[in-house]
Amino acid sequence: ETVDLAGRDRKEASARSVTDSAESSVESVESDLNAMTGTEGTTGTATTETEGRKSRKGEMKPKRIIFILAMLAALATGCIRPVHDSSYVNLNRLKGWSDGTPIKLSFEMPDSLGESELYIIGEISTKRTIEEKTGYPIKLLFVAPCGTMYTDSVKLPLHVIQDGHIARTSNGIKEIEWPYRKNIYNKIPGKWEVTVTPADTAADYSDILGLGIRCKQIRL
Repeated sequence: ETVDLAGRDRKEASARSVTDSAESSVESVESDLNAMTGTEGTTGTATTETEGRKSRKGEMKPKRIIFILAMLAALATGCIRPVHDSSYVNLNRLKGWSDGTPIKLSFEMPDSLGESELYIIGEISTKRTIEEKTGYPIKLLFVAPCGTMYTDSVKLPLHVIQDGHIARTSNGIKEIEWPYRKNIYNKIPGKWEVTVTPADTAADYSDILGLGIRCKQIRL
């Protein structure tokens, strides 16, 4: 039997060429996949990137916590800020309160959780005031947010000690902030309305150039 060695060699060489070409194609495809996915070999780099992403997420948490705490602090500060409210009516500088027209005022008063104070504020001309006069009797009508009414009569002091807090005088006009009520623990929060009228119809109120009321929350 004659064996064609040359032909066999040619067949084996052709088979090796096909095998080498297939392996080269596989390596080429793996190289292309690696280039597309950004990985090399198996999962070494992919694991590193996953850990990096987890680390970056972990780094964001403290910043978020700080932001949330800052927002809560701002809200808390806004909620517990003391409430101060007032209203004021300017009268004619030449005639003052000579006609005795009722003066309408209003103020917001917080609830009883905080201690509040009420002040009567005003401007009084010292140029026309009689020295013997000690004050002006006035009537106060309070209307609560629920509609309940309260009345009171007081004498608006004229000769208040000038200490810079209760009274100060400038250009013949004394500005007063007289403490009317302290240690108030209000049970009816909301908008209160006040009507002020002269209590002595025979008295001269022309020295009063303006009147108002101020509510201050002292303790929360």
